[in-house]
Amino acid sequence: MKNSSAQQSVLFSKLHLDGQNPRHVPTADEPSIIEYLVRNEQVLPLAQDICSRGLSPLERLAVIPHPTLDGHFIMVEGNRRLCALKLLRDPAKSPSAERKSFRNISDKKPTLPRKLDVAIFPSRETANDWIALKHGGLQGGIGTRNWNATQSGRFLESLSGGKRPNSLALAVLDYAQDSGMLTSEQRGTVALTTVTRYLSNPVVRSALGITSASEFLVDVALDEFNAVLSQFLNDLLEGVKVNSRSKSADRADYGRGLLASGLSPSKKLAAPVSPASTRTPLPQDPGAKSAPSSPSPGTPRNNRNPDLGTKVVRSGYAVHISDPTTKRVFDELRELDGLKYPFAAACLLRLFVERVSRAYAKKVGLGDQGDLAPVIGRCAEHMERKGGATKEVFQVWRTLSSNPAHYLAPGSLSSYVHGGSTPVLSELRRGWTDLEKGFDLMLKVLG
Repeated sequence: MKNSSAQQSVLFSKLHLDGQNPRHVPTADEPSIIEYLVRNEQVLPLAQDICSRGLSPLERLAVIPHPTLDGHFIMVEGNRRLCALKLLRDPAKSPSAERKSFRNISDKKPTLPRKLDVAIFPSRETANDWIALKHGGLQGGIGTRNWNATQSGRFLESLSGGKRPNSLALAVLDYAQDSGMLTSEQRGTVALTTVTRYLSNPVVRSALGITSASEFLVDVALDEFNAVLSQFLNDLLEGVKVNSRSKSADRADYGRGLLASGLSPSKKLAAPVSPASTRTPLPQDPGAKSAPSSPSPGTPRNNRNPDLGTKVVRSGYAVHISDPTTKRVFDELRELDGLKYPFAAACLLRLFVERVSRAYAKKVGLGDQGDLAPVIGRCAEHMERKGGATKEVFQVWRTLSSNPAHYLAPGSLSSYVHGGSTPVLSELRRGWTDLEKGFDLMLKVLG
């Protein structure tokens, strides 16, 4: 790979967002690009960090010449940062819901650069070789190798002399937001210190299934952990049962209440796992007893680690599907090796979600035309009112409609279809598990 870039300082006014950024579908409309990045790519916290610390010296910006404007450039690496800077300079360009937040930051008169140091590539093809190296994963050792949870923990400990009071709370909130349990707006209202106080209580951690006071590890089935975490977040947002005024005894009582309510997870794993992005079991202590090779009586193996395997549809799942095309889609999804063909698996999962949702909406008279997200939302509400769906099932399906950043939302699955991002098999498998009961309810009505 030949490095043919040139280093140069370019006036900020001559830098433009990339309409072909893989983070979104191709578009030449800058307002649409800004709206997507703000709503889905956490540009607001990035803008806040840029105001306090400036641009990271470890992250290089890269551009290519603009095809029609002489002396202007397209930002092919660093669009989130460029978007944040644009909105700090002119908050009126922000989507209306976030405009006030950007204006509040801008009113603090941060020092913004007139020029940005960039690497200028002669063409998109030349730049793509290096962009793929940065964003394409390990790639046999030549790409970026991310730290695992233990390595990240060691680094954070080195920053604070071994004291990391908020690290667990940050990890849990990041996970909740990435999983669609918490919107970016809701995240902005949460007091980190309150979450830290509750997660510092061993009774609360036990009720949630969290095994460590410093690392984000759980020893329970992830679906059950997600359910109890959702309840904790709801209580946190309501501010009654979980609030900043609580005493240590109050927090312990809250944990006992979760345990007594039956919401706490009951399916134990053989070893702690990290629910974060990798979702892989951490190595056991060499002195610890090895886990049994087979599940304990009455505990199905799939419940012990739902992210293992190569298929999206869980083993043993069976359902009657009357429509022949939808049946073929399901059969292909069930048989496909998602580890080898993750893009195909994501495409089939999206198609199955769409066919079942639109057919159900048409069957019960909800209206099956138009954008898919509102159709899914109507299906979720109908399943809760008349289909016997539990609150958990309703919330999962409703999230697909209300949170475009959720990894199972139609737009997110479409980004896989169009190659805008790379699907992860463990997320597709977990997604199937979350959606399965909704599929059951809708397919039963469809006959």
